[in-house]
Amino acid sequence: MTHIAFLRAINVGGRALVKMADLKKAFVAAGATNVQTYIQSGNVIFDAPDSTTGQAKLFKSIQAKLNTLMGKEIDVMYRTHNDLQRMIRSDPFKNVDTTQDLKLYVAFLKDKPKKRPKLPLTAEKDGLKIIKVSGSDVFLVSVPVGKGRYGVPNLFVEKEFDTPATSRNWNTVQKIVKKTAET
Repeated sequence: MTHIAFLRAINVGGRALVKMADLKKAFVAAGATNVQTYIQSGNVIFDAPDSTTGQAKLFKSIQAKLNTLMGKEIDVMYRTHNDLQRMIRSDPFKNVDTTQDLKLYVAFLKDKPKKRPKLPLTAEKDGLKIIKVSGSDVFLVSVPVGKGRYGVPNLFVEKEFDTPATSRNWNTVQKIVKKTAET
């Protein structure tokens, strides 16, 4: 079964720097197969056993290898290719006027949210608006808050849902789904 691992806070702002080749090696050493990375922000596509027990064992091994590689605990959010396909089919941004100057994001929560804020939820100074939540996935719109600067969703989402998260641009998620469909 094809999975995608979204790693939190690597290769961002000059911190937690890791080469994608090293990241790939860590996943292979953990026992993942057909491993490939996608762009520098910590997206890893790989195959895992179909059984829940086999996946749990692999994810635990991946976590240990990543912690060793990075020298610290790294948060990893896993989704299956099918999860992401369903997400895209649901068209979570269908009611957003995409002719405006904005960016669309998905924040992947590590755990089930501890809090469920009433939506839509806006952080005006950061130009962010949470428009939808589906399971452990949060959908946001970001508008410019200064000269070419957009709000960064992660801290806002983590504060509002009280769990670690990592965010990806909607275009990146769509490209990952396309890439996994081709393999």
